[in-house]
Amino acid sequence: MRVFLLSLVLLSWTSAALADPAADLQQEARRQTEAILAAGHDWPVVETEHFTIHHQPGLRPDPVACAALDSFTREVAQIVEFATADLHLDYYLCDDATVQQVTGYPTKGMADLAGRAVISSHFPHFHELVHLLVYAAQDDPPAQTLPLIQEGLATLLGGRSGRAPEVVLFMGWLSQSMQPMDWHRALTQRGFHEVPGGADATYPLGAMVCELMRRELGWPGVLELNERLSGSLEFVSGLSVDDVLGTMGKLNGQGLGRMPVWLSDGLHESWNRNRRCGIVPPGRTGGGQVFTVRADSFPVYLLSPADDHENAVSSTWEEHFIGQQPYRGQRYGLRVSPDDIALYDYATNQLLAIWVAGFTSEFGACSPEEGVVSFGLTADSPYQALVADLVKE
Repeated sequence: MRVFLLSLVLLSWTSAALADPAADLQQEARRQTEAILAAGHDWPVVETEHFTIHHQPGLRPDPVACAALDSFTREVAQIVEFATADLHLDYYLCDDATVQQVTGYPTKGMADLAGRAVISSHFPHFHELVHLLVYAAQDDPPAQTLPLIQEGLATLLGGRSGRAPEVVLFMGWLSQSMQPMDWHRALTQRGFHEVPGGADATYPLGAMVCELMRRELGWPGVLELNERLSGSLEFVSGLSVDDVLGTMGKLNGQGLGRMPVWLSDGLHESWNRNRRCGIVPPGRTGGGQVFTVRADSFPVYLLSPADDHENAVSSTWEEHFIGQQPYRGQRYGLRVSPDDIALYDYATNQLLAIWVAGFTSEFGACSPEEGVVSFGLTADSPYQALVADLVKE
């Protein structure tokens, strides 16, 4: 799900008729904003602390998710140093067909930077919101940002496609283990979109690069890198691998000469570290808790208590239960089977943690006997108490 401005420049490469790509980009951005306003002008509205949420009839947002959206917005605004007192944005919640009709792209969602809005069929769409907040916080918002950093920052903070950041990084390890990537190629604008494996490989890569810089320089350093690798269409498209490495090296003190080794070592350490995503076979917890689930048949769902608040809705719940039972505000769910275990936040429609035997070649590792699944959480998992409550229920 690329930001609109990035998508347009890709089209400009294939159209020799564009005499002024920057002007065309601005015109198309205005067209998109106008199309979004026109589509949602008579939709019902829900007001929150930081948003006016326009939603198609029948797609009213869950109030718990609305609170999570506001909370996430404040967290990111603090990181990007955007005053929350001045922060009020628009969110257009609609179905997939409407998103595509309005934006012109087959995507779940998009950040309308010019209109200070997110349009999406996913709620809350944290990834696109990060794009919007980073852009809005800049004194002189650029026409373009290097996709490695733009998408990496949005992924590191907001995840992607209903997956929490940790899950996206895990998928990055999986992609790398199946098809090792030439990460140098992904550093340039064009190369980022040409790497085999596509976004499943490059978005986690960008997140890892941003995280490596954050460890060295803090969030201000990542934001400084974002600004230094932003500018006109010509500037960003003209950045070479050495230009990108040199810019990073100036910020972290490595210089261009040492940056390839520094980055290569850091990426390999990140790939190895993200081989686990919170849930593990019982013998690999590193000090984390171990849980046992007994059932007559699998998979089973272990759910948090119902909270029958008004307008409770979860698209992830609907995908899992397909009309079998109505959603009653159960916030979390743990799906357990001998070969895959996953933790979901149904209110925010996110996958939080996962283990899949086929990904890690650990078949039978969590099923010591028939009708029993044993699994653990890594020692650093923030979900110890949550999972304990789910298993207890």
